[in-house]
Amino acid sequence: MERDPAIDGVRDGDATSVRAGEQLRAARERRKLTQAQAASEMRIDLTTLRALEADDFSRLGAPIFVKGHLRNYAKQLGIAVEPLLEAYERAAAPKPPPLVGYRNEGEQMEGRVEFKRMLPTVAAGVASVLLVLFAIWLYHRPEPLPTPAATQVTAAVPGSVAAVPTTAPAAATITAALASAPAAAPASSAPRAEAAATDAKPALPGGQVRVALRFTAESWVEVHDSANQPLVYQLFDAGQVRELTAMPPLRVFIGQAASVAVSIDGRKVDLTALTKRDATARFTIGAGGALR
Repeated sequence: MERDPAIDGVRDGDATSVRAGEQLRAARERRKLTQAQAASEMRIDLTTLRALEADDFSRLGAPIFVKGHLRNYAKQLGIAVEPLLEAYERAAAPKPPPLVGYRNEGEQMEGRVEFKRMLPTVAAGVASVLLVLFAIWLYHRPEPLPTPAATQVTAAVPGSVAAVPTTAPAAATITAALASAPAAAPASSAPRAEAAATDAKPALPGGQVRVALRFTAESWVEVHDSANQPLVYQLFDAGQVRELTAMPPLRVFIGQAASVAVSIDGRKVDLTALTKRDATARFTIGAGGALR
């Protein structure tokens, strides 16, 4: 597509001084396209296109998505994308924090001097309180009880003999308890029970689904619950894995769908049919992990 040398009277050399939305709108109007026609050709929502032309970037998600939309729109209109990105970066740059007034140096010095004058008095008061508390503790400290001498009692257990140090009055009770104790389970059954406990997976609470995301390249992911509260809202790097368990329905938006492997309750999900031309995928996870 032929590229315009000028956009609404502003040439490329001066385009960075114009807002990105104004550049897009001017290029679209020069091609005699309505917003609805441009959105249909780009296969994006009309509200997304209007937000781009209005510089309402906060409605478009993370910066990686905004830049992707700007590149796609510029390609569709046949204009350079660099002035659009520069205008976006300039608009998205953080504003300098407001200046905060400070007390004059005289007031600050007066406060420091007053604190130094009060410091010895405060320290003396704290030390007095600690001394009083320590004296009270010494006065009310309980006397230690005498420890009765222990006697050696030998209790017979089937198959073994163990010497158990204890007091004489308790010897008969211990001997009776050990003699009536059930025989120990065979040692071979312990590893089997431990292995069974290790292999068992905790069951999910009623109705919840487990979603696993594995990334082969950088991608943005958003997951919202039924109350539109964000469960995941993050840019991931290649090699990362993210898992979550939640109650459906869950709304999922993936920036680079081809770079994300999705599985629900251990079942892999094919995102090919859900991926748009701009490489994004939007879908909802319903009850039982069903997609719609």
